[in-house]
Amino acid sequence: MDPANKLVAIIMVRRLFLIFKPKLCKNCAKLRDISPVEKAFFEARSIQCPEKVYCAAGCSKCDDTGIRGRTGIYEVWNLDYEDHQLILAGADEEKIRTKLIKSGHINLLDDAIAKVKLGIISADEVMRTGLSLPWKNE
Repeated sequence: MDPANKLVAIIMVRRLFLIFKPKLCKNCAKLRDISPVEKAFFEARSIQCPEKVYCAAGCSKCDDTGIRGRTGIYEVWNLDYEDHQLILAGADEEKIRTKLIKSGHINLLDDAIAKVKLGIISADEVMRTGLSLPWKNE
């Protein structure tokens, strides 16, 4: 067993991943049709594509920026016994993430897409962040 894997498995109990993104102004965010680029982004990741998304418009409450504050995109990983065993066995990220997805884990991209659908952040912000695994359809 690789000592580095053993050390990682012993230390890791919970991992929090966080990215702060501009929050759309609730006063002026506008609903619009999804663009072909945004649609391609969703489809390339096998995500159900919304017909409409919110975008920044601008008003006096947000100084005409369309942005008012920031919000987080979160991923919390509570490691279980199987996760530790995968780490100890030297599993790569793809294998670990596949296991997490099967167990219902919500990753950064899932949280970001949920916030796009709720109008909290814009789809172009998510695309700009690059929240995809490198071996997936980029």
